[in-house]
Amino acid sequence: MDILHIILRVVVLAISIPFGLLAALIPGYTAGRILETIGLPAEIGYYLVGGLVLVMFCAYFQGRITPPKTA
Repeated sequence: MDILHIILRVVVLAISIPFGLLAALIPGYTAGRILETIGLPAEIGYYLVGGLVLVMFCAYFQGRITPPKTA
C-alpha cells in the first residue's frame, strides 16, 4: 500500500465520520427510547446502536475505496 492510498483512506475516514454521526442519530435515538420503555437506561441504546451504525457506515466507505483483488 503506497502513501497516496493511505492518505486517501484517511481523507475518506475524516469525511465519513460526520456523515456517519448524522446517520446514527435516528437509529440510536429510537433504540434508546425502546430500551427506556422497558426500564433500561436510554443511553445504552444511544451509544450501542449509534456506535454500531457509525462503525458500519465508516467501514462501508472504507471498503468502497479498496481496489478489487485481481489475480
